Amino acid sequence: MHLKLLKKPIVTVATIMIFVFVISGGLFVYDHYNYKQNIVKAEDRLSDLHKELTKIEDQADLLNSDTPDFLKVDLTQKEIDEVNSSLNTFNTPKFDFDIKENDLKNRIEKVNLYRGFSKVL
Repeated sequence: MHLKLLKKPIVTVATIMIFVFVISGGLFVYDHYNYKQNIVKAEDRLSDLHKELTKIEDQADLLNSDTPDFLKVDLTQKEIDEVNSSLNTFNTPKFDFDIKENDLKNRIEKVNLYRGFSKVL
């Protein structure tokens, strides 16, 4: 009779512990999946930023003459303003993802190198 009284609480506690472990594991897997999705979104955004920077760089290259470090002779203020406008819109990119910097460190460093380009003009 004493053994029957102990079985019920043990089974109840074991059931509760299994339930807690299953819920915790499910939450961990769900969180990990969401984190991986954030990384994919961040990589896509970095790729888009890289494309924008390449366009701006190409646009700025059109301002240069054949002589290194000189601007072309028939350069207009409108052309300069277009490049500056592109740079100004790029200088404040929207980038808000819940990720650890180390997970995208190389890509972020590459974008930061290109951002240094905007200081040349």
